[in-house]
Amino acid sequence: MDDKTEFVRMVTTQCLKYMSVNEANKVEQILSVLLTKYSLKKETYALSTETVTPNQKLVNTFLAIKKISGLTDKSLKAYNNEIQMMLKAINKPIADIKVNDIRAYLAFEQLNKNVSNSYLDTKLRYLKSFFKTLRIEGYIPNDPAEKITKIKAEKVIRKPFTPIETEKIRDAAGKDLRLKAIIEFLLSTGCRVTEVENANRSDIKDDKLIITGKGNKQRYVYLNAQAKLALEKYENTRSDTNNALFVSKVKIKGEYKRLEKGQIENIIRELGRNIGIENCHPHRFRRTMATDALRAGMPIEQVSLMLGHEELTTTQIYARSDESDVYQAHQKYVR
Repeated sequence: MDDKTEFVRMVTTQCLKYMSVNEANKVEQILSVLLTKYSLKKETYALSTETVTPNQKLVNTFLAIKKISGLTDKSLKAYNNEIQMMLKAINKPIADIKVNDIRAYLAFEQLNKNVSNSYLDTKLRYLKSFFKTLRIEGYIPNDPAEKITKIKAEKVIRKPFTPIETEKIRDAAGKDLRLKAIIEFLLSTGCRVTEVENANRSDIKDDKLIITGKGNKQRYVYLNAQAKLALEKYENTRSDTNNALFVSKVKIKGEYKRLEKGQIENIIRELGRNIGIENCHPHRFRRTMATDALRAGMPIEQVSLMLGHEELTTTQIYARSDESDVYQAHQKYVR
């Protein structure tokens, strides 16, 4: 990496401590343009007050690059946690880490912590991104994770709610208008639970609203008649000024607070336990919405856009035939 690029990256990393991603991005662009008119040489004898270790400095740089590219704080935390675990286990300078070091680390994690292949592959994905980014940016000469292939995960059939289960869930909400609104919102939009948490009243325009999903990417989701009516009834019960779409039922420190991810998950799980439906969680509503839409003939490209998937292959998971589909096809075609 040349001195100009390193200087721009260092400035941008520091700027992220005091300004937004967009502002830091603008600083990076301005510096990149202005420095084309100047030569820049790093002084090797400059007094250093750096207290951060070389490894941590590279980690901070990687996280800054990812933040500028649009990753959320939650994703950055997940990357950082995995990278720190790996560095602690291998205990080497990042530039000296070899492919066998990473393989040994992953093997240790699986043997001693009994993690699934799916979880192990997620860890590998974080490490691949880390080393690849540092290599592309010129911080390390080689990518030690490049030769490690994707870990094949066991295929677990994750079923949507059946029509009768969906109706049981709706019926179980009873007179709880907030719960009814959450259920219908999930079934109509297929939103991730974090997207439900962050949804605002002001985002709704007639029968659609803008949702901010993974990577801070925005998309429209849509409200069917049931969801729209349920939200209107819930809205009519509220006297608070909180812009959150869903809030607590009791005041916390004098005000109604936005319902958080964990609270929404607990509400749905408790509902499932009360009516005897196993694996009742918010993501299953997302799966149900996608599966029902595909079965009804909605083009997979449109379902993918509605779910906020970057890759069509992710959406194709919902398009796979389950046992009930095969059974019905057998009844129809095999005589």
